[in-house]
Amino acid sequence: MANKNAPFGLRPYRHMLGGVVRINSFGDYRIATDYATGLWSGDPVVKSTTTNEIVSGAASDTKFCGVFAGCEYTDSDGNYHFSKRWPASQATKTGSVIVAHVYDDPYISYVIQHDGTSAITDYGSTFDILYTTGSNTTGVSKVQLDTSNEGSSYINLVVLGPVNSPDNAVGANQLVEVMINEHQLRAAVASAGV
Repeated sequence: MANKNAPFGLRPYRHMLGGVVRINSFGDYRIATDYATGLWSGDPVVKSTTTNEIVSGAASDTKFCGVFAGCEYTDSDGNYHFSKRWPASQATKTGSVIVAHVYDDPYISYVIQHDGTSAITDYGSTFDILYTTGSNTTGVSKVQLDTSNEGSSYINLVVLGPVNSPDNAVGANQLVEVMINEHQLRAAVASAGV
């Protein structure tokens, strides 16, 4: 049976040290009021080096701070929103704060879909992400593991192994468990695995 091709970004799976998977473990995060790029639940994000504001992560970014889980904001009409996504260039109430929810613990593992065909030899290897704009309907990311970008030059994520499910086979669009290999909150990161 073929694997389903339905990307969803990075979905929290478990805590590798037995802890609790939760958002904002290491403080509060913000989105700049003039931020013109959309964010979807499951997108990797990067924290500014000078503020706690987050921006969208990409394969070219060296270190992610975690995975976007949604946000809270008040629009320019005074309506409060709790949303799975940040609408690009959303007008907000003057003086209000846009709160971002981020799975920021560096020891959370995630499930992600390969964009191509996986192999058993992928387990333990590092890969970059393949970024695709998320769904405005569901608010969910469409980020995938970039099957073509594997090895020491492509180290956003490290593959721990397959997701144990009867409908998940080695091959096209396989679901795998990964950790963020390049993480802003973990000091020592290997170039080809954790």
